[in-house]
Amino acid sequence: MNRKELCALGITAKKRLVEINKPQNWLIQRVIEDTWQFLDNGYLGKIWTGERHPEKIIASICRILDIANPETGGNLQEKSTIAG
Repeated sequence: MNRKELCALGITAKKRLVEINKPQNWLIQRVIEDTWQFLDNGYLGKIWTGERHPEKIIASICRILDIANPETGGNLQEKSTIAG
């Protein structure tokens, strides 16, 4: 089975998770708490490869990780929400 390449958001977000020493499951839980929308490893994998583009979830990921959305050139949020 072929692995799909990560899109720019997937690369940026995964690098940021390593920088802040947090697992992907931590991010999933934070996004669910922030958006009240469904998210699991499979769906997040589709976001990382660019197969899915849920605006609210992507905005939450960028806000939680304090990153710009490289797909849109969106600005960083003024207040970081990285915690615990």
